[in-house]
Amino acid sequence: MKKSIVNCQIPLEAILPCRDFYLKNISKIFEYVDRNKTDKVIGYCYTVINVGNLEECKVKVKSLIPLISEKELDAAENYVRVHFIGAKVRYYVLNNRLGASITADDVELIDDEEVVL
Repeated sequence: MKKSIVNCQIPLEAILPCRDFYLKNISKIFEYVDRNKTDKVIGYCYTVINVGNLEECKVKVKSLIPLISEKELDAAENYVRVHFIGAKVRYYVLNNRLGASITADDVELIDDEEVVL
C-alpha cells in the first residue's frame, strides 16, 4: 500500500525548473475495478526526458485523446518537444522506498522556435 509523505502536491516547476521535455513514449492508462483491469482508457502516460537535466520521468494526463499517435511519434524526424500544464508531483513511500507520482491537467506540443529553459 502506498503511503503519501504529505497530503499535498508540489508544482513540477518547483522541482524541475525547465518546463520543456522530449517525448519518448505514450502509453494508455486503463481503469481498474476491484483490482481488475478493464478495457476502458482513462488517460495517457507520457514518458519524457527533461531538456534541462536529461532526467527521464512519466507524467499521467487524464485525457481520452493522446497528444499525438504512436505512429506519428515514431515517424517524427526530430525530437518531439512538449510541456505540461498544471503538472504536480506527489511523493509516497512504497516498500520502504521513496517514489514520486506526476500528474498534469494537459500536455501541449512546443513549437521548434520556442525554447524555455
